[in-house]
Amino acid sequence: MEISVNEEVFDECQDEMLHYLVKSVRALLVEKGVEEQLIYDVTGDMVFEIGAILDGSAVMGSEDKPVLPYLTFSKNENERESLIASASGSCLHEMAYGFVDNIFEEK
Repeated sequence: MEISVNEEVFDECQDEMLHYLVKSVRALLVEKGVEEQLIYDVTGDMVFEIGAILDGSAVMGSEDKPVLPYLTFSKNENERESLIASASGSCLHEMAYGFVDNIFEEK
């Protein structure tokens, strides 16, 4: 497996993933009939928490066996053996609330 560091492509993929995640969480809450202001708050909180898990910022596992995810993206559907990474890892949780604001402003 080949992993290449490409900050620009990684950031584009990370942004697209976060955009999709925010829209998906929001759509599910709307579908379930959750009140609009609560949808905004819950979407932000859920995306932040999911982002922290994917970023490896959430404490998981144990001291002896920590669970430390590291997000990568494949170049395309047919090339799963060649991955794009960021030297500093992902920062989904740090961007979560900003993306929620942008999505809710779109309406």
